[in-house]
Amino acid sequence: MSSRILTHEKKIVFSWNRTERSKSFTYLPKSEDEIKFLIKNNFRKKKFLIKTGLCAYGDKACLSTSPHTISLMKLNKILRLNLKRKTIKVQSGILLVELAKFLKEKNFFIYNIPGGANVSLGGAISGNVHGRMSAQKFANFGDNVKSLKILKPNGNTTTVNRKNNLFYKIIGGQSLFGIILEAELIMHKIKSNSYLEELFYIDNKKEFINFNKKNDKFFGFIDIFNAKKLSANLSTIKPIRSKLENKKINISKDIKLSDIFAFFVNNLTLKILYFFLFNIKKKLFFRKKKIISFEKNIYLSNYHYTIPFFFKEGLLETQFSVPEGKLFNLIKNLKNLFYHWNAFPIFFIIKKMPSSSKKYFFNFPIYKFSLSMGFSKKIYLKNRMMFKKIYKLLDENNCNIYITKDEIFLENLNKDLLKKKYLKSFKVNFQNNISSNFNEKILKVLK
Repeated sequence: MSSRILTHEKKIVFSWNRTERSKSFTYLPKSEDEIKFLIKNNFRKKKFLIKTGLCAYGDKACLSTSPHTISLMKLNKILRLNLKRKTIKVQSGILLVELAKFLKEKNFFIYNIPGGANVSLGGAISGNVHGRMSAQKFANFGDNVKSLKILKPNGNTTTVNRKNNLFYKIIGGQSLFGIILEAELIMHKIKSNSYLEELFYIDNKKEFINFNKKNDKFFGFIDIFNAKKLSANLSTIKPIRSKLENKKINISKDIKLSDIFAFFVNNLTLKILYFFLFNIKKKLFFRKKKIISFEKNIYLSNYHYTIPFFFKEGLLETQFSVPEGKLFNLIKNLKNLFYHWNAFPIFFIIKKMPSSSKKYFFNFPIYKFSLSMGFSKKIYLKNRMMFKKIYKLLDENNCNIYITKDEIFLENLNKDLLKKKYLKSFKVNFQNNISSNFNEKILKVLK
């Protein structure tokens, strides 16, 4: 077997949010044997990057200073379906959107497929992603996993489950502890193909508290231009279990202008958009209830493909879970920072979802409330000091950062905090030939 057969031309490899890029020789093995061949013959002493499918859904784990990348895109087969045990075994390069399509035909689904549709299975596991369809015992994607087949950096394969410490390192481990070849996942019966989405406008803290008491899960946008009070539009989604229930819902017409404004993102257009969402739309086009499909409940957008059009330099995201007692003050203080620096996020999202008590590597979320913000790279480069203050604020409020999605977190992290709060009990040895920007930044902080 020749390594030349597995080598493509040197090409530009983009991170998920397209904020970073590097030139790399990309290898596309079609089997486990070909991957072993690459490691044995090409990368025994060289550093290389693992990249599953389109992307691993995390910027720092997707790029490397190494000129070599192994893509698992060709390892995308469904290996075994066990309807009796409600499990499925698949290769790690399969896209979650393709896996979900296959499972739906069998009337099954998997919890926590993320809203960005084009994520690979291996990337979802290594980033331990989460999505709108979650449950108390399935707070993140790792909770779906029964076992993993791993190719270690030394070239040996092993199968691990919840009895093995390596299992918990691999989930959320950013592809640094081994190559995910296969995964056995838990499936769940689809109870409904239609969902009822209800929209609620919250105008103050009291309304939010009352709404929170009545709902275990919700998702919504915070009005960043209302500095005086907590204003948000929040939505709940519940399955429709009968045709009769479906018919009773009266739906009005809706219009959506967010995609239009996204092409012209600046402070002025953001203010116009938010004024529309929280004032004009609320009064004239308020759509209290609407029926959405099973797919729409999972996927919010073609996220990966829209970013290049909206943000040429990429989109920077920060997501973190927040202790409930600190939620309101944190939102207020973050808004104050935006106003002080005159630098506003494109979105400021609040979620309530089940928290995870598992001990995965870089576990998320550990609290039931989470906030997320998206900034253009241009805003970040002009306002680095604001971001330092943001991360200091998050640390002071004991927030849990979603490291998979956060590109600039490590630039604002010190050694003690990294060891104490994020690495915890894990004995970490990054000194192997699996490399990434994430790996390199961690090592730099730990020196």
